[in-house]
Amino acid sequence: MSHSDPNRPRDGNTEIAYGWDVVGSDGDKIGSVAAIQPHYISVEKGFLFKEDIFIPTSAISSVADETVHVDVTKDQIEDQDWAREPEMTTHHRDAGQYNEQRAAGTDTDTSDRMHIQLSEEQLNVNTHEVERGSVHVHKDVVTEEQSVNVPLREEEVRVERHEARSGQVPDDAFQEQDIEIPIRGEEADVTKSVRVREEVDITKDVHQRDEQVHDTVRREEVHIDRDDNLHREREERS
Repeated sequence: MSHSDPNRPRDGNTEIAYGWDVVGSDGDKIGSVAAIQPHYISVEKGFLFKEDIFIPTSAISSVADETVHVDVTKDQIEDQDWAREPEMTTHHRDAGQYNEQRAAGTDTDTSDRMHIQLSEEQLNVNTHEVERGSVHVHKDVVTEEQSVNVPLREEEVRVERHEARSGQVPDDAFQEQDIEIPIRGEEADVTKSVRVREEVDITKDVHQRDEQVHDTVRREEVHIDRDDNLHREREERS
């Protein structure tokens, strides 16, 4: 079986070498290769950069004609977090040791082992409150006509005439006289009073509902291509 490190910069079977030019995606030269590691290459400081920058192998798009091409422009370099040397993961460390053993001609059939970590994404769902709307409560003052029956008393004057019951003549006979008889009655006096007619209680209830959240996640898979010639050579050797 053939082993290869996908994070080590290659173009076919061409290895990166010291002093090669490093060019951005816009075609401008960034600098020259000053160091090579399984997980990054460093570009020496010069007129453009005050310090060396460390470009991860994941940012290298291709290697050709002694030139390393990266997937960012020269102007975008300052926006990258490449001022510090990245840490080597176990995967890169194993790959570097394997490449060193291959370069020294070490047989890895029985003792060499490469550790590959496969990552995947998973959905983590949190909740937050949002305003769905509002309920506006307004109290109006309504004017209406109201009728109430009220019994009222009225005095009336009734004049009755009948034959004299006695023959005695009164002392004020043949004298003019005005008699004023007051007539009384009742009128309605209207006043207003306030009372509580009814009460309105407004409450909010919380209901729970289930909702399905959909999103796309990624995962890494490893594909192994068998070298048939190498496999036959191992069978013949065994």
